[in-house]
Amino acid sequence: MLHAWADSPPPHRDPRCVTEAGRRLLDERVLAHDTGDVAVEQVVVHAHPRKELLERSGGAQLVVLGDRGRGGFPGLLLGSTGQALLHHAACPVHLVRTTA
Repeated sequence: MLHAWADSPPPHRDPRCVTEAGRRLLDERVLAHDTGDVAVEQVVVHAHPRKELLERSGGAQLVVLGDRGRGGFPGLLLGSTGQALLHHAACPVHLVRTTA
């Protein structure tokens, strides 16, 4: 499971705080689901999400991408990260829409 963030933290925030928040988010997400016998590696990086996901797709069997909804066009079926992964990932991609 990957959490990548490219935004710079506000000047008063330490980047380590943002990284720690990403780790807590991943912990919550993993605990919320029964992963069975599947080993879940959790990775938090300060990098552009699209670039990081594309690079890591080379060593993956599947990329699952959730809808974050930060784009400027509500109702748009596919964001730029999903679009890039569908066209350029080195493995299958599964896009998951969240419920509104």
